[in-house]
Order: sequence, then structure tokens, then C-alpha cells
Amino acid sequence: MFGYVRPVMDKLGQEEQERFQEAYCGLCYELGRQYGVLARCMLNYDFTFLAILLESDVPHCTSYRCPCKHFCKKERLDTSPALETAADVSVILAWWKLRDEIEDSRSIRTAVCRLLSLLIRRAYRKAARKRPAFARTVEDALFSLRRMEEEKTASLDRSADAFARLLAAAAEEVGTETERRIHHQMLYQLGRWIYLIDALDDLQDDAAQGRYNPLIYRYGLRNGQIRGEDRDRLVATLDHSARLIASAFALKEPTAWTALLENIIYYGLPLTGRLVLEGRWNTAAGEQHCFSMGHDMAESERMASDT
Repeated sequence: MFGYVRPVMDKLGQEEQERFQEAYCGLCYELGRQYGVLARCMLNYDFTFLAILLESDVPHCTSYRCPCKHFCKKERLDTSPALETAADVSVILAWWKLRDEIEDSRSIRTAVCRLLSLLIRRAYRKAARKRPAFARTVEDALFSLRRMEEEKTASLDRSADAFARLLAAAAEEVGTETERRIHHQMLYQLGRWIYLIDALDDLQDDAAQGRYNPLIYRYGLRNGQIRGEDRDRLVATLDHSARLIASAFALKEPTAWTALLENIIYYGLPLTGRLVLEGRWNTAAGEQHCFSMGHDMAESERMASDT
């Protein structure tokens, strides 16, 4: 759906790099196992992060032939409750995202989204039967967002809260009570951060095409450009959510996945934020499988230290 939540591979050891790839492949396999080949197209980094966050056990891996890589032999994480949850959530959100695109678009894109929603409807119904509470939360949250779009709501907090509640609901069925509370706070703030980053990433396109974007109404933008004090205020609210993610994460008991989670929270999110702010996200996301620090290393380390 978004793909903003990624590790910075240069800051990971070889073992953690391989572990992330195993989790990524594990989620891909789980999507295919439960929902068919088409569901593998829903794979993204955000829900790989969700699987890693919810995973508590020492990883166990299995060799398999990857159909997406010419059936080359690869290692994947074994099926677990965390991977099952991430797969279910991916399908439910992808279906509702398509329905939202159908409402928003009035072009050939609408027809494409309508076709895709029909193709994955059976998968969605299966996922919704497994996670009925989450499916209802997603529907309610997106209905709230739709109403705010119609009202041209200028409040960032109201619109971001709807998406944040949606993502936080993914934490409610895995782990102990303490783990669920920690994950709920992390995912709520991550959902808020993702919503605002996505709004910033889409700002110029939305302004050009007359689509709703809360940043346009909050800051009275006319040309899709956010500058000066308005830009500083947006950075401050993004940093606030990032700090709250880190604060909640500090309460989490260490697991085999801690190093990966630290990398994503302390390095990946700041780097994503800076690339989006500078208008370089699409190029960076398109050219790289995952982030490489390169010449951005010193600046990203400074941003991470400020989080």
C-alpha cells in the first residue's frame, strides 16, 4: 500500500539483513498460501515491519523455491501467528484501499481498481471472517476519512487519527496483554506518521488534480508547496510521532528481532521522512530494494540521534 517503513541495510549486520529478507519472503509465502498467487502482489515493507514487530519467537526458516524469482531456492520464515496476522491485515487493507480508489478516481484507473477489487474479493471475505473486528475497524475508519474528505477537513489530527486507529487495531490479537498495549501505541503513532508522510508525498499531485489533501486546507496551500514555518510545523508533528514510537518501543522486551526494529525506527523512518520532504522519495523507492545510506549516512545518523 505505502512502503514507507523500511530498514537501512548498510546499518545492519549480515545476519540481520538475511533475517529481514527471510521475514519478507515469509510474508510473501504466507499471502500466497492463504490467499492465492495474486495476493503476493500485496506484499510490502510496511507489513513486513508489522510481522517483525509482532513476532516474538526465535525465527525458524525453511528452504523453498520462490515462484517470483524463477523458482530459485531461498530461505523464508516459517508460518507463525505474526505472519498470519500480517497477511490477513494486508488483504483487508488492500481491498479497502481499492474501494477507496474507486470512489476517488474518474478514469481508466477506476476500471482497473474495480477489476482488482473483484479479483481479490474472495480473499478479502476470507480475511474478514478471520479478523472481523479488524475488518469493521478498517471500514469505520475509512468511512470517517471519506466524510472528512467531503467536508474538506483542515485538521491534521482528526484525519491522521482515523488511519492511526486503523493500524493500531492490527495489534489486538497477538502477544500478551503488555505486548499488545506496547504494540498498540507503536502502531497508532506509526499509522499517524504514515498518513501524514503519504499526504506530503502526494501533495503536489493532489493539488494539481484537485483531490483532497489535509495539508492543503490546514496550511492554505495554493501550489502544492509547503515551505517556511508551515514546513517546520509539519516536521515537528512527524518527529513527535516518531519519538512516541521510540518511547513505546523502549518498553518492549528484547527479541531476536530487536536489532531490525531499532534500525527501522531510528534510521529508516528518519531517512524516509527526509527523502519525502526533499521530493526524492519516488526515485529512491523505485531504484532501491531497501535503503542504502550512501552519501546520506551522516545526515541520517544526525536525524536518528535527534529522535
